[in-house]
Amino acid sequence: MKLLLVLFSLFIISTNLFAHEQEDRLRGVILERISQFITYNEAKDEFIICIYDNKDMNKEFQKLYNGRKYKNLPIKVKSIKSISKIMGCDILYIGNTNKKIIKQIVKQTQPYTLLVTDDINFLDENFMLALYVEGSKINFAINHKALIDANLKVNYRLLKVASKVLNPIKNEYEKK
Repeated sequence: MKLLLVLFSLFIISTNLFAHEQEDRLRGVILERISQFITYNEAKDEFIICIYDNKDMNKEFQKLYNGRKYKNLPIKVKSIKSISKIMGCDILYIGNTNKKIIKQIVKQTQPYTLLVTDDINFLDENFMLALYVEGSKINFAINHKALIDANLKVNYRLLKVASKVLNPIKNEYEKK
């Protein structure tokens, strides 16, 4: 009976780990699609995606983006553990962390850096994109003003398909 209980526990743990890996991979695929509708700083030699303090997400993004390009630029995925290392990131992905770190990151972020999280509440802290789970589905929400403030241009079609748009701003990309 104990063996059966141990086997069942291992099955549950491995199923949860697999589901978590799938979720990370799906976030990476969604982020890749979304990034095609955002204009970044184009005076660079490579497109850098930084993952803040998340080994599992970094591993999935490394696999997903290996050998891929973003608008003819090679994609480099970097794992960072210090806020001082966020300079030069085109995309900075941060999972759940505390608000103090979020505020520090927002303060130090350069223009043209897309701040992405899996916590929709961080959009209120000037993050630009949230890939969050609602029910059994990954949705995305956009803080439009934060995008504009970071000198990032977003295609109006992306705003139309987002599950939520916070702080919408009318501009030349939103022609009807």
